[in-house]
Amino acid sequence: MTGEWKGILMAGGAGTRLAPVTWPFSKHLLPIYDKPMIFYSLAILMLAGIREVLIICTEKDLIHYEVILGEGKDLGLKINYQIQPEPDG
Repeated sequence: MTGEWKGILMAGGAGTRLAPVTWPFSKHLLPIYDKPMIFYSLAILMLAGIREVLIICTEKDLIHYEVILGEGKDLGLKINYQIQPEPDG
């Protein structure tokens, strides 16, 4: 195969099944063992050689992702964000 693969992470859910712990921020930012859950998904993409990632999240959570991940430079990634206006399963 030729070309560069890109990854998409869907992180725009409401997290209602984990409420109330997900009221302040996305479930993907909850710590699992030693890091936020989204890092595990990013690690799988990185192991597959994917370096450009789109994270789809809610407007409310965008600031949290930007603070934690930024543009991805520290991880060797290029991260872009897209707002999902409402959870739509």
